Amino acid sequence: MIEKKDIFRKIRQIFRHGHGIHASKIIYPIRDWTVGLAVMVILLVIGAIVNINIFAHYSEDYLNQNNSDRTELPYKAALVEKAISLYKNKQESYEAFFQKTKKLPLSAEILSSSSTNSTKMEGVTNEVGGVVVVPIAN
Repeated sequence: MIEKKDIFRKIRQIFRHGHGIHASKIIYPIRDWTVGLAVMVILLVIGAIVNINIFAHYSEDYLNQNNSDRTELPYKAALVEKAISLYKNKQESYEAFFQKTKKLPLSAEILSSSSTNSTKMEGVTNEVGGVVVVPIAN
């Protein structure tokens, strides 16, 4: 015979399980991680295959280009020699200028006035004959 506690147990079982699937049947972390990693690996493999195909396609196009399409620039030897001689002359003039500026003599006036606290400008004549203005700092 069915007793009162059997009826209550059945009622509790019905109300407890009547609201959907058990949580233990919905969530499986190992299964979810396995599916996620499998999907990621599949996407990586597909991406690698697509990239390899694109690279192969464009590298074949680059290697199979017709060489007659390329135009070579003509070498103008006279123009190059003229440019080299022009810049060589400029280089020589700059070197001569810097050699002249290195030969500036230090006169006794500059040495004696640099020890004083004057801010006036001193004029010194170099070997070339031009006047060089040398500022004297305090």
